[in-house]
Amino acid sequence: MNENAAETVGIEQARKVLGELVNQVRYTGRPIVLTRNGRPAARLAPLEGSDMHPFDATTPDAVIADAVQDSAALLAAAYARLADRAATAEEEEAAMAKVEAAGAVRMRTDLDRAGMIAEYQRLQAELDALESNG
Repeated sequence: MNENAAETVGIEQARKVLGELVNQVRYTGRPIVLTRNGRPAARLAPLEGSDMHPFDATTPDAVIADAVQDSAALLAAAYARLADRAATAEEEEAAMAKVEAAGAVRMRTDLDRAGMIAEYQRLQAELDALESNG
């Protein structure tokens, strides 16, 4: 499995927190693999054909802000993994700069609703680009 693989959760644990897992998939757009006895058994994934963002008019701003922060954390972790695998000091430095930039996004509190949604879309696009490049 690659380092950008989906999060895994045991089925017994998933039963206890299913609503939270569904929200996580919905708001981050990232699938979760459910395991039984340590082996993949099913996958929770966003619905195909959904918008670039999972928010609607009833989504509270706090939920959107959490999704932005979660996406920024995922992006920072992905760039940290790239830094760890860097072949040169320059590649490592560039990846670490991206880690810092993603961390700065997590600290922003000045965005309005439209700004948060735009930032979420940007972060998701960057995550998707990283995943497609392996």
